[in-house]
Amino acid sequence: MVGSGKVGCGLVRSGEARQGKARFSFKGGKLKNFLTNIEQLMMDEFVKRGLRKGIDFSSQYPIRRSFILDFAFPEEKIAIECDGEAWHSDPKAKKRDGFKNYILKKEGWTVLRFWGSQIEQDIKGCVDRILEARI
Repeated sequence: MVGSGKVGCGLVRSGEARQGKARFSFKGGKLKNFLTNIEQLMMDEFVKRGLRKGIDFSSQYPIRRSFILDFAFPEEKIAIECDGEAWHSDPKAKKRDGFKNYILKKEGWTVLRFWGSQIEQDIKGCVDRILEARI
């Protein structure tokens, strides 16, 4: 699935965060970001492949219009979105994702979107596709 992802952030309880329903939570009075389970799988595979966070790629990468990319390879302008089926199957989310795709592509980004089930079943294949896009 090629595209792009989530827009906006809600503040939620930690239980909701573990279910992938949020991107941020409050802890100790400070806003803290975290990775969902599928994002963590992606991050772990990046690291296994020798990619370095903050050098080769970034996670929770902010771009204009208050969008946050799950992962980005900023130098190559490659946006990676890890979409949980429960959240991104909703018609409003699909519309929001389509708008985000449009804006990113208009600004010269390559957008790769992966369903959570794809990531869970074939993380190596997902990362292979990302690395091919970097060439």
